[in-house]
Amino acid sequence: MMNAASGAEKEKRGTQRAIIFVIALAAFMGSLDVSIVNISLPTIAASFGIGTGPVSWVSIAYLLVLSSFLPAFGKIGDRIGFRPVFLSGFTIFLAGSLLCGLATDILPLIAFRVLQAIGAAMLTAIGPAMVSTLLPAAVRGTGLGITTSFASLGIAAGPAVGGFLTAYLTWRWIFFINIPVGLVALLLAVRVIPSLPVSRPETPFDLGGAALIFGALGSGIFALNMGQNLGWTSTPICAAYAAALILSIAFFVQERRHPEPVIDLHLFSNRSFSFANAAALLLMLVYTGAIFLFPFYLELVRGYTPDISGLVLMVPSVMMLIAGPIAGRLSDRFGSRGICTVATAILCISFLLFSGLDGATPVPFMLLSLALMGTATGLFIPPSSSLILRCSPADRQGMASSVMMAIRDGGAVVGVAVFEALFAAAVVTGAIPASVDPAALVGGFQTTFLAGAVVAGLATLCSFSTRDP
Repeated sequence: MMNAASGAEKEKRGTQRAIIFVIALAAFMGSLDVSIVNISLPTIAASFGIGTGPVSWVSIAYLLVLSSFLPAFGKIGDRIGFRPVFLSGFTIFLAGSLLCGLATDILPLIAFRVLQAIGAAMLTAIGPAMVSTLLPAAVRGTGLGITTSFASLGIAAGPAVGGFLTAYLTWRWIFFINIPVGLVALLLAVRVIPSLPVSRPETPFDLGGAALIFGALGSGIFALNMGQNLGWTSTPICAAYAAALILSIAFFVQERRHPEPVIDLHLFSNRSFSFANAAALLLMLVYTGAIFLFPFYLELVRGYTPDISGLVLMVPSVMMLIAGPIAGRLSDRFGSRGICTVATAILCISFLLFSGLDGATPVPFMLLSLALMGTATGLFIPPSSSLILRCSPADRQGMASSVMMAIRDGGAVVGVAVFEALFAAAVVTGAIPASVDPAALVGGFQTTFLAGAVVAGLATLCSFSTRDP
């Protein structure tokens, strides 16, 4: 009898580990396709004979679709169950990856990146909610920590893997590499992800809300991304900002009226839910903005080659990989508020250090600053995720998870646009040419990173304002 009970317990733990692994693998693939592409953008631009403006949308389109569609797929997960959304997400992501690798022009490539991002959004939207729902409370923080670590590993491996594939094969393999890994994950998911009963009522899906949030984000990001090139007071940019404002207002009106909104605004009536999400948005804004800007500092100011720059930028992601599981276990024992507050304070310090970087900064100082940023981010994300989900109703876990991820991805795409705009304004140029005087570039980097320190300080205040349930 004891042996049977022991065997059942081992099988249960094995299933739990398999569930964590497949969800973490999905997080790895989604994050890998954010970072693996950036290092290959110059090669893609040369391949299609285009400039940096059009090719930047290969990255922006992916992040924009992620942040726009996450709430919708979280809602769908609550309505029809996590398993069909998760399995469909893998299938669409693999199809998009294959088509991206086969694209013969920039417009089809951007379109296929949108398809790929839709699949990634389906996987990302419900991943944390699946951990929270399918695992016992005692190991949820650990599960979230492992998932964060895999996502960090994807971000860390992206520059090195992308550089290797681009240099020794072709840029198309940065997309083809997803196919064998994704097929293994899909087959495992079919076996271990269970079908759970769904209690949500069958009410009309809020298609209008999903369309409005996509339009609002798209208009705003277009204005931020193209404002320096077209002129901040030009007609297209002013029209884009006006559209973003009008669509945002329409979205809030729609969500208040719809019986089953894409985003339940009542979730934000919880003080800790609101402040924790605000802190996460601000953290992702400065982290992603820094990761976008650092390659230009490394290559144009310090004179590093792209492969060396990719290795340097592995430092913060490796530190995230190390800090994530530790933070998850600590949050299970001691709660989330204190850990998140300390993490964002460390982030603020790292950006203050960044603001002093120039061409003569010692390498150890630079690496230490990057390591602090990665440690802060790794310490923050698992406790923050746990806090947000614990502040959410049990029947809204899918929505809460997708809102959380949408806010983070929204912060990421806004961070790229804002940091680029601040830097371009500081160096008084709409581009970042290698011919610009390095001294002028240094001033732009320092100004932008100092602004990042202010934003990180605001994230610290938001984290301190939360309360553990």
